[in-house]
Amino acid sequence: MRTTYLIFCLFISLCCFSQSAQLLLKNSGKGLYIDHKVLPKENWYSIGRKYEISPRDIAPFNGLSLDKGLSIGQTLKIPLISTNFNQDQENKTGIPVAHVVGQKEGLLHIASQYNVTVAQLKKWNKLSSDQINVGDELVVGFVKATIPVQQTTPTEIAKVDKVIEARPSPAVQQEVKKNVVDAPPAPTLPPAEKKVEKQLEKVVDTQVEKQSKVVDNASVLATAPKPIQGEASAKGAGYFSSSFAQQSKEGNPQKLEGFIYGVFKSSSGWDDGKYYVLLNSVVPGTIVKISVKGSDKSIFAKVLGSVPPGKESDGMTMRMSNSAASALGIIETNTALSLVWFN
Repeated sequence: MRTTYLIFCLFISLCCFSQSAQLLLKNSGKGLYIDHKVLPKENWYSIGRKYEISPRDIAPFNGLSLDKGLSIGQTLKIPLISTNFNQDQENKTGIPVAHVVGQKEGLLHIASQYNVTVAQLKKWNKLSSDQINVGDELVVGFVKATIPVQQTTPTEIAKVDKVIEARPSPAVQQEVKKNVVDAPPAPTLPPAEKKVEKQLEKVVDTQVEKQSKVVDNASVLATAPKPIQGEASAKGAGYFSSSFAQQSKEGNPQKLEGFIYGVFKSSSGWDDGKYYVLLNSVVPGTIVKISVKGSDKSIFAKVLGSVPPGKESDGMTMRMSNSAASALGIIETNTALSLVWFN
């Protein structure tokens, strides 16, 4: 008798857990949505890929701009639209999204509210009658998420690939140390330009320091560099090599050559291989591969933002940290470079 009672309690507990584990559907003046809490290492694009929706749809829905970063723990509203919300009765692909039954709501009312049939609601929720109760969570559709979402019921999730963040291997770290050499001598600048350079150095170092506190942000490309075919090689030096390899699997390849660039001072990269660049028209947080044309020297660097305006940056598309230039063996900024990244 006692064993039967314990089994019954366990069954009830599992049922309650199953109900509360659904993704809960919400509605606003802009339309249907679900909540997503920003995790470490997530940005606009990675979240968009997770829910199969463009960041250009997510940002305005939240009243936010793509050129601003996301904070860990921040709650985003993920709009449910035709590209990521499935209500096909025969194809339950994705993660179930539930409506919480309110006062005086019946199956017919809920079905009309979400443009489905009563038969669909009964089938998805395994209902044998029209009887429902206030507080019940009824599945009304499925969000097309490409990786597991924490709030979901494991038994209802379609088969997906798990994304694991890779860390630089000891071999990569050793290669970084081997490539670090003394910084190239900085050119002599007039007093006014020296002041601007010092301000830039301070701004960049502040941005580097914030990398551990703020999730990488993203924005729409202002230009359209020529796409390249195939997946770029991840061979090269720098802490961000593993991140580049991950982005190469998830984004579209881009390549840029024949551009003017410069160097800025930074305390980062000399010991840890964390190289940074200021690069126009590329999403901040993107990892770029910088290669010296005609040689096997390559490094990986993270984009902090665009090249700031000013006389010292006239005509420049990119400015890299002096540690990055050093790792590439660049003494003069007329050395031909090639950039590859993924968006």
